[in-house]
Amino acid sequence: MRTRTGSNMLRGLAVGAIALLGAGTAQAAVSINVGSASGKAGDTVEVSVTLTADGGEHAVGTQNDTTFDPASITVVAKANKKPDCAVNPDIDKTASSFAFRTATGTCDPTTTACSVVRAIVLSTDNVDDIPNGATLYTCKVKIGDSTPEGSYPLTASGAIASDPSGTRLSGVTANNGAINVTADTPTPTPTDTPPPPTDTPVPPTPTVTNTVPPTNTPVPSTPTNTRPPGGDDDDDGCQIVATQKSHSAWLLLLPAAALLWLRRRPR
Repeated sequence: MRTRTGSNMLRGLAVGAIALLGAGTAQAAVSINVGSASGKAGDTVEVSVTLTADGGEHAVGTQNDTTFDPASITVVAKANKKPDCAVNPDIDKTASSFAFRTATGTCDPTTTACSVVRAIVLSTDNVDDIPNGATLYTCKVKIGDSTPEGSYPLTASGAIASDPSGTRLSGVTANNGAINVTADTPTPTPTDTPPPPTDTPVPPTPTVTNTVPPTNTPVPSTPTNTRPPGGDDDDDGCQIVATQKSHSAWLLLLPAAALLWLRRRPR
């Protein structure tokens, strides 16, 4: 049960200090587990760190280091030069802290390629147990823009845990995680295929016109053969003379007929 008396606040401070200094030991089967995440080159992924205490142990505070290769992956730095990590609010360890380090000491991420994050999870006024399997904290990890496909280790070390009395638990182990970089598979560009036309144009049907020939076909007129002037008097050809001129023609022939008759009279 959680208490907030002055003595318990002092006790909480002692827990954090003893956990860091490693004063006293108690048998335990506790592990701090760095998780894994997957992403493509250039992605930022989130990694969770969890606690295993499945033997009835009472772990109220933890500490561990996580080492990575800054040439391929790196924990994101915030504006205050601290790692972009956050304690799980559900475990109420409000005095938790995170810091960049190198193999030999502290590190400024603005000037140095830091390769270690140290995480201390504790509270100055809460000595409740951290539940088995609970997430301790999460950190954002940036995959390099040119990082090849493959698995890049997140190496856990320096695992420490303490019980409510401030005693460091013995046998605490650390389990590694990894960042798995996957191939960047290009997304095929969709091709816009126009839909087939719904209305197929029908060619117009030619209109058949029934043409009826006229019943009264005009008969061409028969040409009139007119005897050319100066023709032979003995020409036996037929002459077609207009009706209105036939009477005048016979009158002209009478004198000739009379003369012919006189010549042929016997004398």
